[in-house]
Amino acid sequence: MHGLIARINQDNTTENLIQCNFRIGIVPAGSTDCVCYATMGINDPVTSALHVIVGDSQPMDVCSVHHYNTFLKYSVSLLGYGFYGDILTDSEKYRWMGPARYDFSDFEGEWKYAKGKFLAINAACMSCACPRSPKGLSPAAHLADGTTDLIIVRKCSRLNFLRHLLRHTNKDDQFNLSFVEVHRVKKFKFTPKHLENESSDIKDAGKKIFDRICQDHSACCSTPVNSNWNCDGEILDHAEIEVRVHCQLIKLFARGIEEEFTCEEIPESCMV
Repeated sequence: MHGLIARINQDNTTENLIQCNFRIGIVPAGSTDCVCYATMGINDPVTSALHVIVGDSQPMDVCSVHHYNTFLKYSVSLLGYGFYGDILTDSEKYRWMGPARYDFSDFEGEWKYAKGKFLAINAACMSCACPRSPKGLSPAAHLADGTTDLIIVRKCSRLNFLRHLLRHTNKDDQFNLSFVEVHRVKKFKFTPKHLENESSDIKDAGKKIFDRICQDHSACCSTPVNSNWNCDGEILDHAEIEVRVHCQLIKLFARGIEEEFTCEEIPESCMV
């Protein structure tokens, strides 16, 4: 995917990326397979191969991630800071365990900003559904509307945060909690607290997005506790980033998740 998109100056954060007409076929063989699960409703290799054979086409948004004016990576599923970034960092030491290691271990012209202490900041370009989370991190996220769902989990008790995580595995509304916010955005910036005085952009309050992160222990306030960004399962080298969504930048051999109908809902004209 990176190779197909890399036809322009990727370091320019305002560059309009050119849509790629080549379609990408994904045969699931990962830990969560959320891209396949969110675009086909199943993480089955045979189903993926059949979509390639039939020639289906599903457009999909892509997020570009920059540190100042330096391109870092593209993301199609999840950008996670705080909890999901830290879990990934720790789980890398236990990669030999396979998937079990995760258990172990623009608003059109006006920037808006939030500041405070956060346990997690996640950006979902798609629902991020997977077998462990059938509805995904953001069930209503669209595959190809040029936006990402920015989910902010403010500092709360461990019990409340566990409640939030458990709602990813059932049908309860994971956003119906006082410490959880979700915003549909086209771009966003993030600056952790320990870097806010070093960034010239932070002086412009109108462009400030996030400038504080959660401290794991109140007794350690004098020493910044740094987290990491989880970008589609890979760790980014920088915490201060700017993210922009590029609408329908790539196409997959897929057709989206089809609705399931009961016998009562099927029109008689369609029955044989």
